[in-house]
Amino acid sequence: MVGTLNLYSAEKHAFDAPVKHLLLEMAFDISYALDNFDKELRRKFAETQLSESESKFHLLFDQSLDGLLVMNEQEVMECNPAALAMMGCTQEQMLHNPVWVFAPARQADGTLSREKMQEMLEITRIQGRSRFEWTSKRLDGGDFPVEVSMVTITLNGKQAFYTTLRDITQQKDAEARIRHLAQYDVLTGLPNRTLLMDRVNQAINIAQRNQQHLSLMFFDLDRFKNVNDSLGHGVGDELLIQVAQRLLAIVREQDTVARIGGDEFVLLLLDTNVDGATRVAEKLMSSVAEPYRVNHHEISITPSIGISVYPDDGRDFDDLLKSADIAMYRAKQLGRNNYHFFTLKMQEDSIRTMQLTTALHYAIEQHQLSLSFQPLISLHDGSIVGAEALLRWHHPEFGWVPPNEFVRVAEDTGDIYKIGEWA
Repeated sequence: MVGTLNLYSAEKHAFDAPVKHLLLEMAFDISYALDNFDKELRRKFAETQLSESESKFHLLFDQSLDGLLVMNEQEVMECNPAALAMMGCTQEQMLHNPVWVFAPARQADGTLSREKMQEMLEITRIQGRSRFEWTSKRLDGGDFPVEVSMVTITLNGKQAFYTTLRDITQQKDAEARIRHLAQYDVLTGLPNRTLLMDRVNQAINIAQRNQQHLSLMFFDLDRFKNVNDSLGHGVGDELLIQVAQRLLAIVREQDTVARIGGDEFVLLLLDTNVDGATRVAEKLMSSVAEPYRVNHHEISITPSIGISVYPDDGRDFDDLLKSADIAMYRAKQLGRNNYHFFTLKMQEDSIRTMQLTTALHYAIEQHQLSLSFQPLISLHDGSIVGAEALLRWHHPEFGWVPPNEFVRVAEDTGDIYKIGEWA
């Protein structure tokens, strides 16, 4: 600050040395007073600003929906109402206690809560900030998950930690629901194909280490489509739920019952060889065949079951499931309502059927089918009284395919209608 003090006199030599000295002292005193006055104004302004900032801080601190703490490495020094409500305690119960008092003895990863928090405080002290998940405990003993955000601050010349606690219970519940939907069947609550594959792979690793067997049963309800078509999908769904409950009652706790689609179920039987799988299959056949009561309807239905055994019928999930599936279709071919173990002959037959299915689709347009007429002769006089048309198929690779092979394939695929129109 710069200022001037001007004095005038009509007399000559009015300002002698003593007067000049006095005036100079007066000027210094006035300058000092003005300087102090300016400093006082600035101090009071700073105090006002600080008071307003503190008021705003405490307003935001107190009104925040997240739990807020100011703490050091030993204790909580300040907390807001949201933190008290979150922990279900009073201010007196929270202040001057370490934060791990409001946590279970161990965190979700098994670490002692005290050690985990001390580790995160050290990380925050070094890096200036941190973010992590933490399991808190209400005063009534209920655990709940929170997301913790920490930053270092200086308070009264000492380092402290400004901490935000956000309750993420709803987020965790939503994540759990998503995981459940991704791994479990919505209708029956059974594991789906994804979870089944994971469990089978784990079981294979254990069986390989311990030189054990495990069995996979592919289970299908015979003529289930008739139930849906005649009684409606609601009745069909309820029937599937009841079937699932019966399957769970048969297997052991360590086994798995999964629904992989429609009326198809798969049973994973741990440490189970052919003999053990046979016993389970017979129990299953008997239980599933018992009548069901669904919406005043009494329904009887039977299963067809295919069984594969590790390691003979496959060494991974896909091979074991494919082998059980092939065996299940063989059970259906043999009249349904039975079970069948997989054999290599079945695999050869399955490959043959697949090849015939593909080839038969093009047999008409590629002129591979023909009709042979066999005369019908009267036993009375030996005269020809008619003829029987016999369908023949000559494939360029397979040669003459017997009717008892390709007619069954045509009936299964629906190509039998096209053949009938062609003939």
